[in-house]
Amino acid sequence: MKALPLAVEIEINDACNRTCAYCPNDEHERIEKGAMERDLFILLMTQLQDMGFRGRISYHFYNEPLFSKDLEDYVVLTKEYLPECRIDLFTNGTLLNQQRLESLIRCGVDKFTVTRHVNADLRDFEAALLAISPENRERIRYLTYKQVPLTNRGGTLAGVGPRSLKPPLKLPCFIPECTLVVTLKGNVIPCYEDYFQKHVMGNIREKHIRDIWTSAQYVYFRNQLKKGERAAFSVCQDCNNSMVIA
Repeated sequence: MKALPLAVEIEINDACNRTCAYCPNDEHERIEKGAMERDLFILLMTQLQDMGFRGRISYHFYNEPLFSKDLEDYVVLTKEYLPECRIDLFTNGTLLNQQRLESLIRCGVDKFTVTRHVNADLRDFEAALLAISPENRERIRYLTYKQVPLTNRGGTLAGVGPRSLKPPLKLPCFIPECTLVVTLKGNVIPCYEDYFQKHVMGNIREKHIRDIWTSAQYVYFRNQLKKGERAAFSVCQDCNNSMVIA
């Protein structure tokens, strides 16, 4: 079978409590609304288990996962089905206090990537950082938005990202080789920049994720991107993400 993805990012909910100028949520409506149903999440875990997936699991696709009432449950289920995976929780940190932090660690979160955005109130989180054990503090990467490389999100955001790069870039991209996204309705998309889901490769309710990953359509997409043929795909032709290159 084709080598497995290194990371699976799961859109467990659609909500976010920030409106950042460098995020598509600030200007556009999300394609899917609501929350991922529990049976769909378990179906995904079962399929990833069948594949022998052992990479990174995260619970975001332009959403704030701490808004999900099911987050702790999904963390526990992830470790139950995929005990060798690594859970990295990406969050803006505004809902992360000491109690929630320690609860998520007990459930199985291995790492937290917390990004402080413009005018965000992170006093509870910063107090938690001082109060938790040094061992647990090692799990946390704390960034400001200025430390996060910005892109135009597949061309959805004008003027965001490196202005010196003019799409379509004649550069190889390995995002589709390394990462896939599963949306809250079960669509599989090959790149986290694809906010509008222009390139849906399949749906896990209709086809096993292993078969989607190894499909001719998906393989062609990955191979073209590895060759730098970004102009061949609508989400890639306007993208200025140059970080994942050969």
